[in-house]
Amino acid sequence: MPPSSPARSGRHDVGGDLVIRRGDSLEVHAAREMSEWEVRKYGANGIVFDGTVWVTVSVESGGTRGVVYRLEPWDRAKHDSVPKKILYDADYVEARERTDQGVRIGRWLAVPVGLAAPILGLLPARAKLWFEEALSIDSVTVTRASVYLEAAVGAILFVLFGVLGFASMMMALRYGPMALFSFVGILWRLMVVIAVIGGDFLARGKALRGERVTLRFYEWAVVGLWGLVQRLRGTRG
Repeated sequence: MPPSSPARSGRHDVGGDLVIRRGDSLEVHAAREMSEWEVRKYGANGIVFDGTVWVTVSVESGGTRGVVYRLEPWDRAKHDSVPKKILYDADYVEARERTDQGVRIGRWLAVPVGLAAPILGLLPARAKLWFEEALSIDSVTVTRASVYLEAAVGAILFVLFGVLGFASMMMALRYGPMALFSFVGILWRLMVVIAVIGGDFLARGKALRGERVTLRFYEWAVVGLWGLVQRLRGTRG
């Protein structure tokens, strides 16, 4: 059954886009390209506007208006079934612009974010997810960067521990065992720091294998302890 005939003419503002009816066709002057609206010989998406399902028949540059899409009503006799129907309204345009804004901001911040990624990766998971939604900063990527930072710092401290340990032994051989006491404090502190970093590295190291890990430094321990407390409460209850 052919679709019902749309109005023959008219101009509409849809969230900032200009929509013009030209006879039985529709001309959409969009601010930017929409990948879901591409021209397809088979399996084109259906664009729902004003109660009618349309399909894209051509796309061209619109100059200052961005991109011009020409649509015609979907007709079962002429077109395949549409795999997806897209409701085109002001909310759709608003969501499109919001997504594009996030992508553009993410591009502008690419260099500073790349430099700050190891530090951002130490933020709480909720903060990183907020950055991901608002600025398109991938939470897993910055977490992975923070784990790499841990590995680098841990390796440097381990080498430093070895150098100081060797130096302390040389001093003890030359000046006697009492010379070791001048190194005990710093060696003990280094051991603690290396153990702390190593524990977090082992817990969050899954991010290096591509797994989705967004926890901050030792947040996994807090989450684990809180889960244990909840289980103990449930058992007692």
